[in-house]
Amino acid sequence: MKREGKRAELLIHGLTGMDAGLYRCMAGGSQSTAQVKVEVKTLKLVKHLEPVDTEEDGIATFSCELNYVVANAEWLLNNVRLRSIAINRIQHMGTMHSLMMQKLRPQESRITFKAGLLTETTILKVKERPAVFLRSLEDVVGEEQGEVCLQCEISKDSVTPVWRKDGTVLTPDDKHEFVQCGKSRALIVHSLSKEDAGQYTCDLGTNQSKAKVTVHDLHITIVQRIKTASVLEGENCAFECHLSHGLDDEPVWTINGQVVVSNSRVQLVNNRHIYKMTIRDVVLSDAGDVVFTIKDLSCRTMLFVKEKPVHIFRDLLRVKAVPGEDAELSCEITKPEVTIRWLKNGHPIRQSHKYEMSMEKNLARLVIKNASIRDSGEYCCEADGVASRAKVEIR
Repeated sequence: MKREGKRAELLIHGLTGMDAGLYRCMAGGSQSTAQVKVEVKTLKLVKHLEPVDTEEDGIATFSCELNYVVANAEWLLNNVRLRSIAINRIQHMGTMHSLMMQKLRPQESRITFKAGLLTETTILKVKERPAVFLRSLEDVVGEEQGEVCLQCEISKDSVTPVWRKDGTVLTPDDKHEFVQCGKSRALIVHSLSKEDAGQYTCDLGTNQSKAKVTVHDLHITIVQRIKTASVLEGENCAFECHLSHGLDDEPVWTINGQVVVSNSRVQLVNNRHIYKMTIRDVVLSDAGDVVFTIKDLSCRTMLFVKEKPVHIFRDLLRVKAVPGEDAELSCEITKPEVTIRWLKNGHPIRQSHKYEMSMEKNLARLVIKNASIRDSGEYCCEADGVASRAKVEIR
C-alpha cells in the first residue's frame, strides 16, 4: 500500500485465484470500489520427456520444459523421489528442468517428472554391458611337479568364468586352483605332469581367451619351487626356492618385471642352496608376477594382495559443554589416507568458521567453535564405509 500526495495505491504480488474479488478504498466519508478478476494459468509441458536407452555404467539425461516458471518440481524413479547427489544431478533453469543419472545398473524403470498437478512419465532402459578381457591369457611353460599360473584381467568384478582344458570343463580340486581377486582371474595348475600340457580357455560367456601350457621334464637342479602367496595388505610374505646344490651366480628376483633389491622392506637371503625373499608390510602394488632366476634356471609364481579394510579402533565419545566453549570430538582409524566425512544429525558438515576438521596420523578431529545450544545433536565420523557416532550436549 502506497500514498503519494492525493494518490493512494494497493499493489497485490504473486496473484492467485484467491485474490479475485471486490476491493474498496475508503477515505473519510467517501469510498471507491473496483473488481479484480484473476485468470488462472494452466501448467503445461512445452517440451516432453523422451525415453532413454543406454548401457550399464553409462549416463542417462532427461529434460522437459514448462510454459512458465514453477518453484517446486520433483523427479521420481519407480515412484521413489530422487535427490541431487553424486550420481543423480537435478537442475532447473527458468522453465527448463533436467535429470542426469550416472553409473547405471541394468534395469527397465519409470522416470516421472512432477510439478504441481502436472505429471509426465517415460521409460529408462539400461542394457547389461558384456564382460570383456582387459588382459588376455598368455602361453606359459612349466616343469613336471611344478605349477603354472594362467592369469587374465576382465572388465567386471562380478563375473565368474568357466575354465576348460582342451574343451573339458575344469572344477576346483587339489590340482586346479581358481583365484578371483578384484578384476583378476587366475587358474593355478599344481603338481604338473605331461598330461597337463594343452590348450586352456577362460570363458566369460560372451568372450573367450585361450593360452597354451607346455610342460617340460623336471630339471633336477630345482628341488623346491617358489609358491603362490595370497596375503592381506600390511602383512608379511616370503618366497623360497631350493636348488639341489649352491651356485656361485647371484640370483635375480623380479616382481612384475622389476628387479628387486634388498631394502628396509624387502630382504633377500642366500643360504647355500636355499634362496629366500621376504617382503614386510606388503602393499597393493606388490601384487603380480614373482620370478626367481639364477643362471639358466627360472621359476615363476603369483603374489595376490587383498586390500585391508578400514577399522575404527577408538570410537567417538559423548561430549558435554557449556555455551561459548569449544567442543571437540575425535576418533582413531587404521588407514589415515582414506577420505573422512563428518555429519550432524545425518547431514554432512564442512570445514568453516564453525567447524574445524583435521587429520593427524590416525586421529580424526572435529572442533565445534564457540558452541551454542543449536550445536547439540548426534555427530558421526565416516571413513570408507565404517562409522562412529556420539552425542554432543551444549547446555
